[in-house]
Amino acid sequence: MDSQIETDMYIQRSPGEKAIKNAVNVPIEIINDDGTRTVVGIAQDVKLIKDSNQDIIKVSGILFYGGTFENVKFTKDVITNVTLNGIGITK
Repeated sequence: MDSQIETDMYIQRSPGEKAIKNAVNVPIEIINDDGTRTVVGIAQDVKLIKDSNQDIIKVSGILFYGGTFENVKFTKDVITNVTLNGIGITK
């Protein structure tokens, strides 16, 4: 029984993991050259993904400023294919 308690202590989440799990509707910001911050969106869902080489923070949300760069194929004035090439963020 004592060894189970010790094992449980080692698998508890770190404070950083808890903070990421609880991050809901937090601002997505750009840090400007002068140190000020500009909010460019809202993170609605944040997840920590453990990889063998690194931890990845996955963010889903809304960007207020920005756009996409895509290739669009038309056939007889009808869109038949769209390829998303990039997502830009502006301030």
